[in-house]
Amino acid sequence: MKSGETIKFKIIICLALVLGGVLFGCVSPKPNVRSVRLESCQSPGNFKQIYADPHYQFGFMRHDTRAGVLVFSQARQQWKRIVEVSLANAKLGGSPTLASINMDFAYVYQGRDHAALPLHDTTGHYDILPDKIEFDANRKIYLIYFNSNWRDVSVTTESEIQRITTKLEIRKKDLDEAFKRGPVTVGSENANRFLWGDVVGGFQMAASLDETNGIVHCRIRNAITNELDYPSFDFGYFEEIHLEVREATNWTKFQVAVFPPAVGYSSAFPYFIKRIKPGQVVTDTFTRSRHTSWPVLEFKEYLTWSPGNTNEALIAQSLNKRLADREVLLTKSCGEDTFALDLIWGKTLPDLPDGHSLEARVSQKFRVNRETMVTLYSPVFTLNGSLIQTYMRQNRELFGR
Repeated sequence: MKSGETIKFKIIICLALVLGGVLFGCVSPKPNVRSVRLESCQSPGNFKQIYADPHYQFGFMRHDTRAGVLVFSQARQQWKRIVEVSLANAKLGGSPTLASINMDFAYVYQGRDHAALPLHDTTGHYDILPDKIEFDANRKIYLIYFNSNWRDVSVTTESEIQRITTKLEIRKKDLDEAFKRGPVTVGSENANRFLWGDVVGGFQMAASLDETNGIVHCRIRNAITNELDYPSFDFGYFEEIHLEVREATNWTKFQVAVFPPAVGYSSAFPYFIKRIKPGQVVTDTFTRSRHTSWPVLEFKEYLTWSPGNTNEALIAQSLNKRLADREVLLTKSCGEDTFALDLIWGKTLPDLPDGHSLEARVSQKFRVNRETMVTLYSPVFTLNGSLIQTYMRQNRELFGR
């Protein structure tokens, strides 16, 4: 081949490569670019699955007029929202001819390195969700498809299907790393019970209902990659903690018993600061450091309270033993928690009849500085009427009512 022809050939090849990228929306990969960015989210109540395997479950949930694409780690037992996906190796499709909105993703995302999920039409007003997800076992990559199942009278050939189909890639190793950087499993055989709420001020809260014992285990942890200061008085202090239940569109607060209990109310509300490492659960709180075991007395000491009244002393001894036994259970089972809600000790619960259920969550207000208060929420969990009626009955038995 002559030198002039060689140059002409190279120009043709270069033009073909450029046009291929323009016409078919292909995006060249960039080295060392993470393929996905995740953020923590609550356990979804209206989740619709798209794909699942032994490692991850993918799907979406709708909230009002918007939607979110979620992934659940089977190993970590945690939910995260897919915030954005790298466009490296992406194939960006055009809009179906007869679509009522313009989904020309090759146009919308041209020149970008990442795309937020869900994808959006050219106006940005409509969320476009994946319609198919596959796992490429050889490459260890999840393939995320959009409009691949679109069919109408204008989409009848394979070439037209390919034209409108968008495909994004998520490397499994990036998901693995993202979940490792997320909620860290606490050293407990029951740690996988916990799902974590949204990040507020660098912290997250998780709640797990022990139905048998009427305890809501609550944990607050450093959810970012840096060390954090935390207000050791605020976390676990009962005045700033509520069990909230959803009634229609509103949340109603109930102040139930918190363990460890605080001694009296705090008018000063001191601002004590401690330090915590990334992923670490807060257990060193002011309230816990001041907690002392429930006193167990001898019978003669009860008689001194009720001189000459043996029956009254026996009743007081029996009540005190029941309360002491309850506290022993709480102390043993809540050692890894930031705090716990005792649904049996505290009688302030929504009066829900058998056969009904409601959504509940735990809230904890705390200070991010001396002037600013914010609120952490646990993921939503379910309380049913039969459990509440059981706890109310056990409360009456505990206190001899």
